[in-house]
Amino acid sequence: MVVRFASFLILGILLLAAAGNAIPYPAAVPPNAIPYPAAVPPKEVLRGYLVDLVCMKEEAGKVPDFGLTHTKKCLQMPACSQGGYALLLPSKEVLAFDEHGNTLARKLIAARNQEKAFMIKATGSRENNIFHAQRIE
Repeated sequence: MVVRFASFLILGILLLAAAGNAIPYPAAVPPNAIPYPAAVPPKEVLRGYLVDLVCMKEEAGKVPDFGLTHTKKCLQMPACSQGGYALLLPSKEVLAFDEHGNTLARKLIAARNQEKAFMIKATGSRENNIFHAQRIE
């Protein structure tokens, strides 16, 4: 009985190998091997207008120069601030900031002495339509 099972097992392994399939053994990993790091999106420096997502959704289609006319007063309204901020690129693409980017945007808005047209330079990485900002100027 044991001989039949061993013969069947060896035959199965040989058939798998002949078919070009890998033999189901775990790969040997050296104990000092360093795993590959996860893919890190490349860092980008983008320029565009700082806008809030609430107004962007409501008014973007109505105003062709939305970023140029968007005011500091609106950016600081509680609903707009809580809704989050985004970068409106010249191509009209909108990249929402992550939480860190939103914090940086709030600080920048408070520090600037201008009433509208918040043209900014954002440094970070993009993941789909989210921008992970490291710095906003």
